[in-house]
Amino acid sequence: VLDIKDGKYDLALSDLSKSTDSLEILYNTALANLLKKDFGAAKSTLANYTAKAPNDALGFYLTAVLAARQKDEAAIVS
Repeated sequence: VLDIKDGKYDLALSDLSKSTDSLEILYNTALANLLKKDFGAAKSTLANYTAKAPNDALGFYLTAVLAARQKDEAAIVS
C-alpha cells in the first residue's frame, strides 16, 4: 500500500502479485492498475472484487472512478 501512495505502481503490483487473492489485495491491485492507467487490468480485477464482495461500496466507487477515467458514461450511471 505504501508503494501505491508513493506512486510506485509497478513495485506495488509486483508485491501484491505474491499475495493471496484476499479482498484487500484485489482492491489494492485494482487501485494500482487504475492509477497506472492499465484500465483493462483494473476493470477485470474490479469485476473479481465486486463478485466476491457484492455489497461493498468501495468496489463500486472504484468502478465509477474507472468508468469516469475512461469516459464511459453508461458505466457511471448504471
